[in-house]
Amino acid sequence: MNDWLTKALASALETGTKTLTRELLNYHAIDAKRCDQMITESEEGEKLLSHDAEADERLLIRLGLKQVQKSRTKSPPQEETGEKPGGTPPHTQPTRVGQRTPSRDLVKS
Repeated sequence: MNDWLTKALASALETGTKTLTRELLNYHAIDAKRCDQMITESEEGEKLLSHDAEADERLLIRLGLKQVQKSRTKSPPQEETGEKPGGTPPHTQPTRVGQRTPSRDLVKS
């Protein structure tokens, strides 16, 4: 977009025009095919930047820094006491650094 305005302004200055007209802007506008290509490229770039949490897990396993978790068999339901046997805290999914836990702050209603 910056190139578009710069080109239109340069053209206006060369011809001595004091204002940018719609015709001048249309003349220097990017064609629809190029705009479509730019949108496609930006979407592909955003996909490359998106974070894949499973990729982190696979990398840690391949580097030997984490054990492969085997699928757990279902155990019979236990009484609702609020604590797990052995006094261990309930299993929580790890969060990324800087990512807040949803239950961390109280929500005022």
